[in-house]
Amino acid sequence: MNWSETDAIVEAAAREMGFEAYADIGMGATGVVYALEDWGVMKMSFFPQEPALSLLLKKLADQGLSHPGLPIIRDVRRFTNPDTGNTAYFIARDELHEVFEDPGLEDAPVMQLWGRILYQIRKGWDEDKQYLIDLAVEEWGDRKPALRYLVDGLAWLKDQTGAVVYDLHSDNVGATREGVAVVRDLSHFKDSKGIVELLLPEIQPLELATCGLVPAG
Repeated sequence: MNWSETDAIVEAAAREMGFEAYADIGMGATGVVYALEDWGVMKMSFFPQEPALSLLLKKLADQGLSHPGLPIIRDVRRFTNPDTGNTAYFIARDELHEVFEDPGLEDAPVMQLWGRILYQIRKGWDEDKQYLIDLAVEEWGDRKPALRYLVDGLAWLKDQTGAVVYDLHSDNVGATREGVAVVRDLSHFKDSKGIVELLLPEIQPLELATCGLVPAG
C-alpha cells in the first residue's frame, strides 16, 4: 500500500464513520495517525491489540464508566481488503492539547528526566511496587497532579479490564486542556483476560465504497 492509497482509505474510513480527516500527522511502529476536525485523530493500524482495548474503553464509557487519565474513544471500525485478506483497524479518539515531551525537542535534561520517570513507572507496574510509581510522580514537580491522573488511570484500567499498559515513553503521554495527563497509545499491554480474542469480533466492518472496495467479510 502506497501513501496515496493510505490517504484515500483513511479519508474514506473517516467519512463513513462520520468524521473528516484532513492531514497525516505522524506514523509510529503500530500505525499512522491523521488529524480530524474538532481536536480528534484517526489512527489506522494493522495490529489488533489497540483496537480491541479501545473498543472496550468505548463500551465502558457508554455505560458511564471512564477515567480522565485515559483517551476518549469515539469509534472503532475495521476493513478487510478483499484482495489480500489483510485487516486494517481504524480508531477515532480525542486528541490531546499537548504532548509532554516531543522527541524533537533539544532540552536533553528534561528528556532524560521524563525518560527516567516513565521507566520508573513501568518498573513499578512490572514488579507491583507502588512506591516506585509514587517516587516517580514526586520527581515531576509542577506536573505531579497531571501525572497522578495518568497513574490512577492506568490503575483503573487494570482494575476494570485486566490490561496493563507498559508502552510509556516520551511522546506517548500528553495533557488535555484541563491539564490531565493521558496515555496516547494503547498498542502494547499485558492481556490477562483475553481482551483481543473477545473484542475483535465485535468491531464493526466498514464498506469504504468511496474507494471502490467491497464490504469486509
